[in-house]
Amino acid sequence: NVASLRNILQIPIDINGLASARATLGGTLSNPQLRGFGGLSAATINNTPIETAEARFLYQNARLALLSALTADTPEQPLTLTADIPYAFEFMDVQPESDQLSVNVNVQNEGLALLNIFTDQVAWESGEGEINLLVDGTLLNPVISGDAILNEAVLSAKVLPEPLTNVNGNATFVGDQIVIEALSGRFSDGQL
Repeated sequence: NVASLRNILQIPIDINGLASARATLGGTLSNPQLRGFGGLSAATINNTPIETAEARFLYQNARLALLSALTADTPEQPLTLTADIPYAFEFMDVQPESDQLSVNVNVQNEGLALLNIFTDQVAWESGEGEINLLVDGTLLNPVISGDAILNEAVLSAKVLPEPLTNVNGNATFVGDQIVIEALSGRFSDGQL
C-alpha cells in the first residue's frame, strides 16, 4: 500500500494505490548497480484515477536511466518520461562520466488529462494537443525547452464560472519562461 510508504519516502503528492517493484542489486559498494521495474495499480494521484503507472530503471556507473509511462483512462495516450541523470552517492568511488542530464516528457491528446494531477487551478477537459518538454544541462544548471500545441481544447479553471472552449494555440518553453506564440478560445459568448 502506497499510503504506508508516503511518510517514509516523503512523497509530496497525494498518492494512493498498490505499489510493486522488483530490482536486482549488484556491483560493489563503491560502484553499485541496480536494475528493476516498479509500478502502481488501483491508484489515484491527487484524486485523479490512474489506469497504470510503470517504470523501468537502471542505475550503473553513477547514472540513473529511467523509462516510465503514466496512463489515466486511455491506455493509448500515456504520459511518457525518459531520463538519464548523473548522481553519485557519497560512499561511491565511481563518478559519472559526464554531469549532463537529459529528461524528456511527452503527452498528447486524451493523455493531457494527466496534467490535472499536477494542478487544481486549471483542468484539461477535452480536445487535441501535445506537450513535449526537454530538460538538459546539469543538475545544478538545468535548461528547459519544448513546446505545447492545443487544438479545439476545452479547459476549466477555478477562477472562471464556465470552461474555455475552442482553445487553439502554441507555446514554447524557454528556460524559466513560457512564450505564448498564439492563443485563442471562446468564453461564454465572447472570443478570447
